[in-house]
Amino acid sequence: SCVINRIPVARTRLAAASALPTQCASLTPDGDHVYLGAHDGRLLRVDVDTSETTEVLPAQGSPLVYLSVAPNGKWLGVAWENGKTALLDRERQELCFEQMAQGEIERRPNPVGILFSGDSRRMLVANAIDVIQSWDLSAWPGDSRTANSAAPEGAPFPIDTLLLEREAESMQFSADGQLLIYGGRAEELRSVQLSDSAESILMSGPQNVTSLHWDHSRELCWVGYRDGRVRTFDRQGNCVLESPLMSRSSFHTVGEGSEHASVTALTLSADGKYLFTGDSNGRLLLWNAAELKLIAELSDGQQAGQVNAL
Repeated sequence: SCVINRIPVARTRLAAASALPTQCASLTPDGDHVYLGAHDGRLLRVDVDTSETTEVLPAQGSPLVYLSVAPNGKWLGVAWENGKTALLDRERQELCFEQMAQGEIERRPNPVGILFSGDSRRMLVANAIDVIQSWDLSAWPGDSRTANSAAPEGAPFPIDTLLLEREAESMQFSADGQLLIYGGRAEELRSVQLSDSAESILMSGPQNVTSLHWDHSRELCWVGYRDGRVRTFDRQGNCVLESPLMSRSSFHTVGEGSEHASVTALTLSADGKYLFTGDSNGRLLLWNAAELKLIAELSDGQQAGQVNAL
């Protein structure tokens, strides 16, 4: 471990998971466990303290490429490369519902993300870059089913399909869970009202967006780009801050035309003071959010793949 600007940073490798060919990971809200998606499709749960690994789901014949734990810790959403998606109840340790890609999604099955609303009452599954499914978990019938019973064939809650007007490469819920905010190749950051699918432009300017974080209290948006930069926009779409270009392979700033890594994930600390970013080279960087000044390199990306989520 080390201390950077009085911020303790610990680097820990999960011994039991270090040799596994994993595709994705998600930490539980209590910090006790990490879920891993394996290349052979297995879902694994690792105890952070002991590194004890438990197989939650067996191999599926397709890589498990996305997983997400709901903020309330109850739900776990998982998606495989072949278009299969599933919802698990973490408390009961059982599969609640699973489905294969159908219709429009079946022609482009590769999932591109899973996202829970802040109140854990809704899960979004992006099965194609402009086709989103909304799972209404607030209508879940409850825990009346017999433990370890088979998952129902039909969805036990409403599932709506949203067709976005633009291609989405990054998504986020609004604070109340009623709006989907997304960005992509278009020169806009857009919002979708989930109740009626009404879509509008939230701000103009951001383009080639690969990751984003919208701060509702300050109405600021931190946006990560393919060119390796992070920019901060206000509600009117004005760029108020821009980070320097970072070298693709070292902890140094570089000039235009140099090799760089795309910013593939970013998130803001709970107090809004710090910004964490991950890139396509596997590095994790820590920034001062108010000034977009680089503080530390938390991981140099050696022997690591792309950072998909933070």
